[in-house]
Amino acid sequence: MSSAPPSEPDQSTPSAISPQHALSTARIGSWQYDPLRRVFSWDTRCKEILGVSENEATVVELMNWVHPDDAERIEVAFDALLDPAQPRRYGNEFRVRHGDDDVRWVQTLGLVYFEGEGDDRRAVSVVGTIADVTKHKERDEKLHLLMREVNHRAKNILSVVDAIAHRIVASHPEDFVEQLSERIQALAANQDLLIRNEWNGIEIVDLVHAQLGPYPDFGSRIAVHGPKLRLNPASAPAIGLALHELATNAAKYGALSTDAGRVDVDWGVHDDTLTMDWTERGGPPVSPPKRLGFGSTVIEAMTERTVDGTVDLDYAPSGVTWRLTCPAVNALAR
Repeated sequence: MSSAPPSEPDQSTPSAISPQHALSTARIGSWQYDPLRRVFSWDTRCKEILGVSENEATVVELMNWVHPDDAERIEVAFDALLDPAQPRRYGNEFRVRHGDDDVRWVQTLGLVYFEGEGDDRRAVSVVGTIADVTKHKERDEKLHLLMREVNHRAKNILSVVDAIAHRIVASHPEDFVEQLSERIQALAANQDLLIRNEWNGIEIVDLVHAQLGPYPDFGSRIAVHGPKLRLNPASAPAIGLALHELATNAAKYGALSTDAGRVDVDWGVHDDTLTMDWTERGGPPVSPPKRLGFGSTVIEAMTERTVDGTVDLDYAPSGVTWRLTCPAVNALAR
């Protein structure tokens, strides 16, 4: 005679979920206020959010926990909530001092209950919830700062593009579109790296790869050496544009214009000074250009101004050399 299989444990949803369970799931605390005693009381979650051990507190005691910059605003708003002439729901965000040096953002919602009519109408109870919204506020603040940074950098980039356009049309009007397009693409590569890193700067090796990676035999004819260093958002575009100009010149007239030539890009920090070197060798004999164009301005003056440094550019017969020297604090991200 076969026996019936053992019954499975009941995993069905409970027929009723208490409000306290729902609040705990949402990590929300609850509180009450007694207008007659002028005393707040709360549950365990509310105590955790406020960072207190007390089960209740007077209005004066509670306001001592509120950040001084928010105290007056919160006190005025709560007093207005108790006005029987204009009943309303309560909602506010403010900071509380959580321990000795920690400050937390909280969001409170409340509903007041009245009794009586006319002049005898009084608030008899207020119930509400509280939630820790510190992470949300920090995320909003980070987004706000990021948008300000994007706006600031976008204006700077547009200023650079405007300056580039004016200089090119003055010195090379015959191929204005081509030269402007090339430099905008170089700026776009820098911009893409900045956005990818949330405007926290660009690793030097990534910047070099962005500007020189498209050239043939990058790994064999273009050698890159240097420690892991990150340029700040202000210096990266200027240095990236200088690398673009150096590479363009090398491909047209220098080491990258022949199969035997090569380029070395090196950088490092010593005694709080950043140095960055571009060295060409194995190419055709080099001589100084007869006319200095916008590229020379980018390679020297623009880079020097951006990082308050010095650029040494030498058109030696064996190959072009370029060295940037500047205080590390001016060029590197903190």
